[in-house]
Amino acid sequence: MKRLIAAASAVILTISCGFSSIVPTEAAAASKSLIYGAESRANAGEVAEFTVSIADNIGFCNCGVVLTYDSELTPLYSKSGTKTIPTCQYGVQSANHFSACSVNLSEHTIGFAVSGCQDITTDCMLFKVYFAVPRDAAIGTEYDVDVDVDMFSDCTQDSYLSSVNAQDGSVMVTGSVFSGLEEDKVQLRCDTAYGSAGSEVEYALDILQNVGFTGGGMRLCYDKALTPVTDANGKLVLENGEALGGMGVDSYVNKEKCFIGLNFTGTQKEILDGELLKVAFKLPSTAMAGQEFPVWLEMDYFETGSHVSLKEYTSVTNGWVAVPKSAAPRYNINMSGDVNVDGSVDISDAIMLSRYITEDPTLVITDQGKKNGDVNGDSRYTGHDVIWVLAIIAQLDWVK
Repeated sequence: MKRLIAAASAVILTISCGFSSIVPTEAAAASKSLIYGAESRANAGEVAEFTVSIADNIGFCNCGVVLTYDSELTPLYSKSGTKTIPTCQYGVQSANHFSACSVNLSEHTIGFAVSGCQDITTDCMLFKVYFAVPRDAAIGTEYDVDVDVDMFSDCTQDSYLSSVNAQDGSVMVTGSVFSGLEEDKVQLRCDTAYGSAGSEVEYALDILQNVGFTGGGMRLCYDKALTPVTDANGKLVLENGEALGGMGVDSYVNKEKCFIGLNFTGTQKEILDGELLKVAFKLPSTAMAGQEFPVWLEMDYFETGSHVSLKEYTSVTNGWVAVPKSAAPRYNINMSGDVNVDGSVDISDAIMLSRYITEDPTLVITDQGKKNGDVNGDSRYTGHDVIWVLAIIAQLDWVK
């Protein structure tokens, strides 16, 4: 049954091809081609590349190969309707040849076929597939990948099967990125940051016990009272951290659902603990002392190697942005008439402004207090400003 996978593919691909009579020379007929599998190496929990190549090539138009792989290996594949298609890279580059690949997950077989009207006479890679190696595989474990050739012919369909040998390959486990790695070993930590009401606060996402990763998609969710800081074009202001190790990160802001989308791509040149990235949030101007606004992380995927998940080994610590209990005001500091910057306008502000106008040497007033004291906006400090403060206190209608 497994041999029909490659044979059927090859027959289908040759239906539309014209034929030419190509007969191997006596010397070629006396020799034999070799179709062989690789001796691949990979870490446990990662993905192994497995190539099938031809050597001492006597020339062919049609070729069918079946791989039978160890059931502990998992081929990378995708679904197209009812078809299961392995992730496959073709090495036969002739424009007059057509290649196909299929997988039977229950039989643990992968079929490959190449067909065309022009003989291939050079040694080359026929195709490459990919196997995920078990996470718990012991170093030194060898998984067999058997190679069988069930079609090898010229363009007149004359078979050369007697002129080709097959050599099996294997996948050897040489190491493990998961050695000693327990659940919740890798840590992603959302920052705990503090700032005053109305201020912009830098906020970091950190990684600890980093084992290296090659991709990740996640959402940094935030309380609806917070506002992510963006530039003039509405793009998130984001600073790459050292722990990215040369990776890239794409980001976007979904204001309606209150999250920042993060997509990590590339390969880490260095595996470091520390800051992955930094963004900034603006606290609401009405934030009260001691008030906390939660920030949390939701992971879609987090990978090492190629499509190998790290999620089950990763713990997430959520954080928040907060106003310290004894720190920043719970009001807008840019309040006209609030000379002592205590969040309200009362008679004490009128008295402080009068002392400032009369140049009281014992007075301590902040720059923000001076700004708030220029109530009528003429850039001078006079009795008119005091009258405006008193009018604000009295809530007179003419005070705008």
